[in-house]
Amino acid sequence: MPSFSPAGDGSLQHNGQVLPPQESPPSTSVTGLATWQVEALQKLTHTAPLLVTDDDLMSRRFYRALLADTCGLTLIETGDPTEALKICQAQAVSLVISCIIKPTRMDGLKLVSDLRASAETRAIPLMIVTAALNTRELAFEAGADAYLSKPCHPNEILQEIWRLLRSRAL
Repeated sequence: MPSFSPAGDGSLQHNGQVLPPQESPPSTSVTGLATWQVEALQKLTHTAPLLVTDDDLMSRRFYRALLADTCGLTLIETGDPTEALKICQAQAVSLVISCIIKPTRMDGLKLVSDLRASAETRAIPLMIVTAALNTRELAFEAGADAYLSKPCHPNEILQEIWRLLRSRAL
């Protein structure tokens, strides 16, 4: 019976002969992104985390489960857009994900316009994910780079994050 054993370099040995390593197709993670894409985002967010601001605790838990727990991305969460603005002014952030409707003094559209108004935060990509109706044009007018309507599939969120960050992640 033929025997196969690892050769230590990724190849296999068959009866003393070294067989070349077999190429495997690029693996795709459960996120809908290729493993290399997730790894690139992990590296990027290690130095400049994603920032999620949503007043709904369940939404923040969803983002944590998807982005941090499933994908291994570094994430900062807040329910307060005023705090989100301060975070963006104080440290490097790779992307801001925000909803629009907030029960506080500042809503998501004000956050977007304030981030765009400042030279130090103007280049941060901004994604709006909201259940608010008829707000797409308002979001883009305020300066959003991406807009998704709730409910949306987790892979849609990840694809938009990749679209917005791929040039920085590579």
